[in-house]
Amino acid sequence: MDKALHTQIVELESLLRTMTGQQEKLLGFQEQKREALRRGDALGLGSICETENRVVQQVAASESRRQELAAAITLRIDPNADAPWDVGRIAERLPEPCRGRLLTLRAELRTKLEEVAQHTGVARRACASLLNHMTGLLNTLAGAASGSGTYSRNGAAAPSPHAAIRSLSLTA
Repeated sequence: MDKALHTQIVELESLLRTMTGQQEKLLGFQEQKREALRRGDALGLGSICETENRVVQQVAASESRRQELAAAITLRIDPNADAPWDVGRIAERLPEPCRGRLLTLRAELRTKLEEVAQHTGVARRACASLLNHMTGLLNTLAGAASGSGTYSRNGAAAPSPHAAIRSLSLTA
């Protein structure tokens, strides 16, 4: 293996470690967001999302660099390659111990990516459930405040024969 290829492989290994760490950070944000949702902390949730967005941008930059490295390594190994290879295919063409390290790093990153996807799905469902609950509460309050209790055929709230509530206290 020539020195330039070795340097690129070392950078790819380092980048895969960095990307795994970024995914671990995203997992931490998922837990923080779940706690903020549990507490009803909208400000805290917003702050977490802002910080998470910065890490997501770093993930995108890392992925872009990974693709550039994969293309460069592919061309160095096989100048006639039609397209850049993925990390697994690159690893297949390398001698040990580089092959083993790359395959291990790739597996670790994939595991973290799957964990993040799973936790993101859970958070998405929790947010949707909370949104539906809050929408229902607001619709109930709006109906009580307007004095309507039914809807007409065209979906509009039917006026109530009773006097509408003009103020509503939400303190206990």
